[in-house]
Amino acid sequence: MRRLVVLPLSILLVSASGCGGKGDTGPKGDPGPAGESVPGPRGEPGPKGDTGPMGPPGNFARIRVVPPGDTPLIGGENLRNALQSIVKVSAEEPWLLFVEPGVYDLGTQGLQLRPYIHLRGAGEQLTTVRSRAAGPTVVTADHTELRSLTVEHLGGSGEAVALSNASSLFLARDVVAVARDGASRTVGVVSTAGAGAGGFEHVQARAVSSRGDTVGFSCEGCSVKVSGSSFLAQGGARATGVSVHGGTVELWDSSALGQGGSEALGVEAEGSRVVLVRAEVSGSEGTVSVGMRLASSPASVRDSTLSGSGTPGQQARALEVLRSDSAPQLVDVQRSTLSGVTQTLRSAEGYSIRIASSQLRGGKADGNGIVSCNGCYDENFNSPASPSGL
Repeated sequence: MRRLVVLPLSILLVSASGCGGKGDTGPKGDPGPAGESVPGPRGEPGPKGDTGPMGPPGNFARIRVVPPGDTPLIGGENLRNALQSIVKVSAEEPWLLFVEPGVYDLGTQGLQLRPYIHLRGAGEQLTTVRSRAAGPTVVTADHTELRSLTVEHLGGSGEAVALSNASSLFLARDVVAVARDGASRTVGVVSTAGAGAGGFEHVQARAVSSRGDTVGFSCEGCSVKVSGSSFLAQGGARATGVSVHGGTVELWDSSALGQGGSEALGVEAEGSRVVLVRAEVSGSEGTVSVGMRLASSPASVRDSTLSGSGTPGQQARALEVLRSDSAPQLVDVQRSTLSGVTQTLRSAEGYSIRIASSQLRGGKADGNGIVSCNGCYDENFNSPASPSGL
């Protein structure tokens, strides 16, 4: 008799899977709709909005930017306030004031620079600092530099001085200094500084007035070397390109011109020392016009031009020395050109003038000083017979 065996369902399922292979996967159905929205075409851009306000200036560690004002007087206040606002400054922490393009009018009070704070403009034609101060428009300080701007004095009842320097550690570079219409004296640059690391490079100084004396550069007891610069004085009773009293001035690759007035002098020196190297000095259009006038002052001239010019009836000479009651003075001229309409040169007692390898154009020499000429020639390249026949 057969017995009925009942197996659990789990055993039956295991047996079935072991006996048969894996079934084939049926065909994959098409995906149903995702339901995402499709973007429409891009629309036309809307009108441009108004420009927003300017953001705050960048943060510089030791640079302060000075903006121009709505008026030149406001610009002048901005400059003065920026200079005074710098508190912590030293040789280890110098500052730069960068003055944006514009006119900065200081009114009737000039600007006193501070040590280790350098002032720089955006260019001589772009940044102008001016005043009508009783004193100079800008007064320098030790360890400062003035660069790339114009300093101007607009005149007044007394002196008009654009830039005044008493520091041997001040440097001016790429600067224009202009003084106008002083009543008693008009001066582009005044220097009383001794010898030092400072000086003037690529500076243009002009003094223009119908009154008093005009001086492009005035050295009063100073000792300075100037390079690549030009100095001009126009009008007034006496016009002097460079005036030196009790000091030493070296002009390298520079020019000095006095124009108009009763006297027009390129360079004038008294009790001083003058060195000219590749320089051009001239006096023109004055009742008396002299390229260089020396009183008790030695001079060295190399590869330079000295000239005096004017209209008929005016006196014009290249070189003039005045009597020296002190030690004998020497003027040494080499490889240069001396040109005078009335006279080439005028000598004086106490002076020895030595000229070598130079051209002497114009009238004769006179005076009672000692003049020697070695290898000299006139405008026709003829050698003169004697110094008095120059």
